[in-house]
Formats: sequence, C-alpha cells, structure tokens
Amino acid sequence: MDRLSRRGLILNGLVLGTLGAVGLVGGVPARAPALAPGERGFTFDRGGLVRWDNGKTSVASPFGFSLRGGAGQLPLVIGDWRGADFPLNLEAYTSIDPELMINRAYDHPDGRQVAFTAIGSSSTRKLHRPDICYQAAGWKVSAMPATPIALEEGTVTPGRFLVTNYEAREQRLIAYWYLWMDQRRRVEDGAFVMHVASTLRGRSLAEAERSLDSFVRVLLPRALPTAGLLGGLT
Repeated sequence: MDRLSRRGLILNGLVLGTLGAVGLVGGVPARAPALAPGERGFTFDRGGLVRWDNGKTSVASPFGFSLRGGAGQLPLVIGDWRGADFPLNLEAYTSIDPELMINRAYDHPDGRQVAFTAIGSSSTRKLHRPDICYQAAGWKVSAMPATPIALEEGTVTPGRFLVTNYEAREQRLIAYWYLWMDQRRRVEDGAFVMHVASTLRGRSLAEAERSLDSFVRVLLPRALPTAGLLGGLT
C-alpha cells in the first residue's frame, strides 16, 4: 500500500471516529421535528444523560417553557383546569434557589385535582429528582414502575412513585420528568424538572392516575418522531 492510500485510510478513520463520538454523547438533530403553529418543541426524559432507557422523547407543548418566562408563562387557566399559586413546602426544593419555580394547584370541574411543580435552572445541582426532596422532608417514598401516558399523538413515560406522610395522614401519587430545550439536552441552555402530584385522600389509586395522566396531556399534547437523531441513544 502506498503512502497516499495509507494517509486516506487514516483520515477516513478519524472522521468515522468523530461521528461515533457525537452519537455517544446524545447526538445532534439531523432533522427538526415538525411543529404546529404556536407549539414549542422540547426533549422529555426521566433524567440522566448516559442512561439507555430513560424515556427520552421529543415532545410538543403549547407553552414556551424557558428560564426567562416567569411563572406567568403557564396560565392559571388551562382548558377546563383552574389554577392557584401557593408556596412550596418542601424545604429541600426552596433552599436550592432555582432560577425559576412554578408551584400551583389545579382543579377541574369534575373534581380532579393536581399540584404541578416546575423547577428551572441552568445548573444540574439545582435539578434534583422530586423523590430526593420528598425523602429529605420526611416523606416515605415507594417506587412505582414508569407507565406510558397516551397523548393526542404518541406517548410519554414519566417516572412515578408514591409518597406517604404518616403524621399528616397524606399520600400522593407523583409523576415526574425532565424537560430540555432540545435533543442535545444541554443544561447550560436551561432545563426543568417537573412533577405532578395527585392526592389519594378520598380517592383511589386509579382515580389519582387518571388525574395525573389527563393533566400531563394538557401540558404535553404530542410526542414527536426522534428518527432524526444520530447515535440512537434513548
């Protein structure tokens, strides 16, 4: 093999190696998912950049979540849901002083109730999973399997767990997820950890699940194809 041929093979190997490295760190969008007018695209997962199975999905929302938008970017009235702001009583969350915090109770005319919390930051130190904060506040956390939620289009699979406060005689079902600005999932671009809670006081577990699922469908109506990703990490 002559010198020029050897040099060409080396250069080709370097190019392929670089593309492989891009795939391993999560990939870059080769084709942006189609969005309807008024929609904003995000990446949804259960956290952890290096996990192979964390529910990573492209999603569309009518709400333009950003660190600069303030709590008002999520309206108090969403469809038939009516919301009211209230202080977050989990000290482990409030002590981290995130760039943006939304904490709101929403009621539906048919009796469904949820509490929605969104913590936004450009620092991973402030984006704790909610089960960690419940444990720090003295709640017992019971893991539950992640369960897909059918949207208007596609599905998302948030994490789920039960929390119990025996002193307050309160038990809640929690669904949580991370929301990233795009498929690269760069925390420096801003990111959110979000969770929806539904009380089991006077309600069955199945009723609490229906409340959570219906509210998630309002926040994130559509899941989008992710075939444009290089590397295929999920």
